[in-house]
Amino acid sequence: MYTEFAQLAFADGFASFGMSCLLEYYSKALASETAMHERVAMGYLELVISEDRDGSRPAFSALKSAWRNGATNMKNRKRISDFMDADLKAELDQ
Repeated sequence: MYTEFAQLAFADGFASFGMSCLLEYYSKALASETAMHERVAMGYLELVISEDRDGSRPAFSALKSAWRNGATNMKNRKRISDFMDADLKAELDQ
C-alpha cells in the first residue's frame, strides 16, 4: 500500500496534494515511537534529495526540524542516518 501511495504522489509532482500527504506521512513516521520501516526511511530521503535546491524544500525543512528536535525517536533518527550521505548530514547540521 505504501509503495503505491508513494508512486502516485511522485507521479503527480511536487506541487500536488498527494505529495503534501506523503510529506505528512513521512513526518509522522519520523516522529512516531514505532521504528520506521527501511523502505519508508529510504523513500523520505529520496524525496529530500529530489527536491530542487534552489526552490522550496518542504521535505528537507521537515527533516531538518526533526533532526534538531531532541524528542525525535533515536531509532528513527538512526534509521534515516543509515541511508544518508555525508553531504546531507552536513547540510542538516548547519
